[in-house]
Order: sequence, then structure tokens, then C-alpha cells
Amino acid sequence: MVDNLQEKTEEIQEARTEEPIKKEKPKTSSLIDGANTAAERLEKANIKTEELISRMEEVSAEKMLAGRGEAGQIVKEKTQEEKDQEAADKITGQFVP
Repeated sequence: MVDNLQEKTEEIQEARTEEPIKKEKPKTSSLIDGANTAAERLEKANIKTEELISRMEEVSAEKMLAGRGEAGQIVKEKTQEEKDQEAADKITGQFVP
């Protein structure tokens, strides 16, 4: 038993004299890989944003060409009779906007 104890103490002493285990520092390549991944995500997000802006421009142009105002109401053109009636109402004072 004493021999066994003495062997264990020798093993412990040998372990203490060996170089301590060094912790690995983060590798610069992993930092670069992380930056590259982030850059790829930003590029994809930029492409998606450009697509959305393009769609919004198309919808806006379509609304303008369809005769819709900003509030989404359809703008009705007045006929000549309605314009004449409006002018007459203005002259007689009966015009209500």
C-alpha cells in the first residue's frame, strides 16, 4: 500500500513538472470566416431590399397610371356638363366644394 501511495505521489509530481496545458486562443481564421459570413448575409439582405424597393416603385407607378391618388381613391374625371354646372353654381353662389 505504501508503494502504491508512493507511485501516485511520483505521478502527481511528474504531472506538476510537465508544462501546463495551454488554452487555445481563437484562431484568426475563424474570425475571418465569421466576418465573411456576416458580409454574405448583408449582401443577401441588400439584394432583397433592392427587390422590394423595385416592387414598391412598380406598384406606385401602377397606381399613378390607374388614376388612383395617394389615399387609394379613384379620381373620376368630370364631364363637360359637370364642369359647366360647377361654373354656373360658382357664379350664382350655390357652389359647395
